[in-house]
Amino acid sequence: MARKRTTLVLDPATGKPLHDGVVYRGPAQYRARKLVDGQRFTKTFATGRSAARWLAEVQVDHDRGLFVDRSEAERHTLKRIIERYKEEVLGEDSEKRGAEKERGHLKSRSFSRIRYARSGWPP
Repeated sequence: MARKRTTLVLDPATGKPLHDGVVYRGPAQYRARKLVDGQRFTKTFATGRSAARWLAEVQVDHDRGLFVDRSEAERHTLKRIIERYKEEVLGEDSEKRGAEKERGHLKSRSFSRIRYARSGWPP
């Protein structure tokens, strides 16, 4: 359980109280912080309401035993993952069966149009 605030903190944008665990950092910047099994998770949101919603989702997932840390996955784009795959798995000295053909397939695809969406998938 999060430590309770001793004073009431109001959201400057709405004038409503901020949820415990949510801090106003500036225009359209609300940081949510949650301690799960001794590890701190933070995420920044555009509204205090969405930050509070994320905190509630994390708590429910943790209570159900379904919480998975996605911060590492959210830091990487699909383009970067494909480039890393090409370097590490399909490198010039690769012994992978069909590596040459696969390199050709990946080269012919235009990955410059790939957009990384953190939420709302599929578009």
